[in-house]
Amino acid sequence: MADRIESRATLPWLVRLRWLAIAGQLAAIVLYHRELDMALPWRAVVPLLGFTALTNLALALWLRRHPAPREPDRLMVAALTLDTATLTVLLATTGGAANPFTIFYIAHIVLAAVVLTTRSTVWITVLSALCFAALFLLPADEHAHHHHDGMMMPDPMLGAHLRGMWIAFAIAATVIAFFVRKISLTIAEQHEQIARLRERDASRARLASLAALAAGAAHELGTPLGTIAVAAREMELECTRHGVDDGALADVRLIIEEVQRCRSILGGMSAHAGEEDLRLRRVPARELLEGVRARFDERHAAAIRIRVPAGEPAVVCPPEATVRTLASLVKNAFDAGADDAVELEALPQPEATCIVVRDRGHGMSEAVLARAGEPFFTTKEPGAGMGLGLFIARSLVESLGGKLELQPRDGGGTEVRVTLPHGGAMAGAASSDALRPLLDGDEPALQGSRA
Repeated sequence: MADRIESRATLPWLVRLRWLAIAGQLAAIVLYHRELDMALPWRAVVPLLGFTALTNLALALWLRRHPAPREPDRLMVAALTLDTATLTVLLATTGGAANPFTIFYIAHIVLAAVVLTTRSTVWITVLSALCFAALFLLPADEHAHHHHDGMMMPDPMLGAHLRGMWIAFAIAATVIAFFVRKISLTIAEQHEQIARLRERDASRARLASLAALAAGAAHELGTPLGTIAVAAREMELECTRHGVDDGALADVRLIIEEVQRCRSILGGMSAHAGEEDLRLRRVPARELLEGVRARFDERHAAAIRIRVPAGEPAVVCPPEATVRTLASLVKNAFDAGADDAVELEALPQPEATCIVVRDRGHGMSEAVLARAGEPFFTTKEPGAGMGLGLFIARSLVESLGGKLELQPRDGGGTEVRVTLPHGGAMAGAASSDALRPLLDGDEPALQGSRA
């Protein structure tokens, strides 16, 4: 959960609020002087207001030159700390603790609670309470007494009343800081949730577009593949009839086999294929990981190390689709140069099972990690991949209510963590329908690892 609302966006508002505070303080002083006929220490008051105005002008000019400061929180804390100290000095010269404008300490506390971290909010709250308490240490001021008919009338209860004001202020400041902080954190969390939902909707829209593209490709490729299959059969007959050498005949038969495989994959991408592919089942983790290893040739299968803890954790998932997804991640590890070993480990958690894929390949830079999972983004050589494997894997995992995370390993390589909840359920029929043709269409990349 976010700890604060972005301070960078609130700094310009702080400048405006400080100008408003300066104007308000000046108006209050004039009112205090005229209506109550009080003599004020102008030699202290005017320099204080001028100092605040100069610091605010300097902050405004600095923000114009640096509209995106690196550490906006520190600026906010420094400004509010300075304003609290300035307010304290101003109050000390105009009545001390008896000045009714001590209530303006609350404004600093509320502003800190809205835009700063919890630690900074506590600091401003404690500082305000201490500054208010310091006003009681000042010698008694004639302005601190009540007036009646133009005569000074000391009130024997005034001291107790002012101490009660401080206690009430401390309690009110704590309560206000706490609840305003909670509200601001809730708002920040809601903003993050909205951003995540928008990103998820955009991802589903891209997924639906890719599914439509895959279905169209399956339809369009059917005819040329049929033509190639017929031509290859005729070539096989001619080679057999005329006694062409075995090498050429083997090549023709390889073409026929590959065409059949392509047609089988395209058939799996049809609207009625794989109706049970995304049905959830509770599968032992070892069975799932062994299914991943079985999809690779002997050399690569020997390099896959499976680790399953005692107790045989289970995974709630569509088995075939999950095996394909994990196999795609393992293939990426091999493509990244991890020929020595790829680790597949199942880690049981209280409400989920985490499948970890580790390799010692080339690893990923921060820039690549930031874009990994975007459709059609790939670092492979042209023709070696379309950049859809990780996108499809993440889409499937998220549709199951899980998450897919990538992080670099110390010493090189990458770790991919696929977390699937025990009570996982598909996000909706639309997600299932969109994923089905893409999962079937991912088969060539997985089969290619058997070569």
